[in-house]
Amino acid sequence: MKSEILKTNNQTNPEGRARLTRCARREIIRACMNQPERLRVQFAHGLESSPQGSKAHLLAQHFDACTPQMNTRDFESCVGVHAETLTRFQPDVLIGSSFGGAVVVALLERGLWRGPTLLLAQAAIHYDASARLPDAARVLLVHARQDDVVPVEHSRRLAATAPERAQLIECDDDHALTQLVASGELIALVKRAAAMTQTLGDVGSTR
Repeated sequence: MKSEILKTNNQTNPEGRARLTRCARREIIRACMNQPERLRVQFAHGLESSPQGSKAHLLAQHFDACTPQMNTRDFESCVGVHAETLTRFQPDVLIGSSFGGAVVVALLERGLWRGPTLLLAQAAIHYDASARLPDAARVLLVHARQDDVVPVEHSRRLAATAPERAQLIECDDDHALTQLVASGELIALVKRAAAMTQTLGDVGSTR
């Protein structure tokens, strides 16, 4: 019945179809503008965490997120799991937390990932004192000054290996970045990492 009414209205009013079309177009544009694109986020969890952890749960609420299960007793297998997932999932942003940060740095060093990266209380230097970020890496590091598991100095050292492209944010929190997760600030940091440009010298260190 509704389609018949619309058809009749268009027949009796030649401009009706044009007006309906313009209205429909405006609605579509408005809907697209109000519907943010969901970033594809791949997350490497920490040593004692899992795909069911608080960070993984929060990321899944806000993004198209993938958190592979890892056997954290086998570092190389973790690197392999994420290398395979990168090929299959093709994320916009790669995130690593603590032990997972070491996995992500290994992926960067081996040239298996070159995209925007977020490292949370990364433990790369804990596992490899010679760890460094590639010159082309676009990395946002977040580390708590009160971290009593992985010293913030580790992230200062890692960020210094790529001073033109790496940005370090130091905050007042614990190793798990509990406040950052509870407040939802982690979501803004993911978006900030995704927006990092490839222009040399566009980022620095913030303390």
